[in-house]
Amino acid sequence: MGLANYLTTQGITVTVSGPSESAVAVACEQHDIPYRPQEFVPLPGNARRMRDTLRTVQPDVIHSASVFPLATALLARPQNDPVMFGAVNTDPRLKMEIPLPPWEKTKRRLRSITTRILSRHIDGIFATSMPTKKFLEKTGVRCEVSVFAESINTEAILSQSHHGMKLPKANTYIGTAAADLDNLKGLDYLIQALKLVRANHHEATLVIAGQGPNRNHLERVAAQLGLDEYVHFPGFVDELPKLLGHCSVWVLPSLSEGGRNVTVIEAMATKTPVVVSDLPSLKEVVDDGITGLVVPPANSEALGKAISNLLSDKEMASKLATAAFDLVNSDDYSSTYQFSKVLEVYKKPLNTKS
Repeated sequence: MGLANYLTTQGITVTVSGPSESAVAVACEQHDIPYRPQEFVPLPGNARRMRDTLRTVQPDVIHSASVFPLATALLARPQNDPVMFGAVNTDPRLKMEIPLPPWEKTKRRLRSITTRILSRHIDGIFATSMPTKKFLEKTGVRCEVSVFAESINTEAILSQSHHGMKLPKANTYIGTAAADLDNLKGLDYLIQALKLVRANHHEATLVIAGQGPNRNHLERVAAQLGLDEYVHFPGFVDELPKLLGHCSVWVLPSLSEGGRNVTVIEAMATKTPVVVSDLPSLKEVVDDGITGLVVPPANSEALGKAISNLLSDKEMASKLATAAFDLVNSDDYSSTYQFSKVLEVYKKPLNTKS
């Protein structure tokens, strides 16, 4: 939504398309941005509906948040030949710490094949991190790859963080969040780590924001460890800085990430010390021992130790948080800077075609 809002401030007409019931649809309504419901599985019926949308809107640019919607747009064969861009949020590692379920392996394989095929027919790809850009170029995509990384409005985040949200009473909150609580978020390991943390920090409570198919499983894990009173699931949190305002430590224990993750950047912007998994895209943001702590993925013992160290050593936590705050206040993390870069990338093929 941030990019759509920025483009409208530049006098550009934006139409957003996506599933009929989604958080994006609600956000578009709140910001008076036209929204057209559309399913993106590349099937003939969806392509026909997309073609109707494109005939009505007549876009100069199509920017897809992933490769599959772009395949549907190509099937629709827009008459006015708009320039086309796709975003790719792919973990650049070929080896994972845990075996992927068959459906996830199939999805990743399909996404990789689709990206390479589409790259012959589109004007560019936006990678969500520099490691992802290098990975795409190594795998042989045929179009230009630019980096469009997660970014923030620091002033807005700081103002929201002072409002707070209703949480169960506790002296110390450890926070994390995911749009989708799936098994690749590593949250089982974080709950297990809480058991280790509470050995020395009896007041610690873990808050896991988000929704998803894995929530019931995570609640069972907490109960089996005797932690159900100390693991709180508030569901989807619309304004994450309100939760960050309570947290002593922010943790991202992911087993896989393609981008540098906006929740980590928002935590850094509120001077909340962070612990993240040792993944290429996250290490682009978090320098171990400088702007946060980095631990091996799928390692509850290392997670517990890092969290405990930050809770015990306030001086170290403050030093890391201050360095992280300075980092995310640079241009590279500014939403206005990142959005302006996207606009410049749009202009290249537009100028060529005109």
